[in-house]
Amino acid sequence: MSTTTTTHLNLRGDARAALDFYHSVFGGDVVAATRTRVTSPARTRRTG
Repeated sequence: MSTTTTTHLNLRGDARAALDFYHSVFGGDVVAATRTRVTSPARTRRTG
């Protein structure tokens, strides 16, 4: 049995540079979701 973890980071400023640094140190896959992409009106439905 294997275990998978997912780390969520909230970065201010130049987040892409920080992600590139962490990737160079730890390796793995980087999946970046910007606030604009996550909360865009096309993806968010409000009711009421």
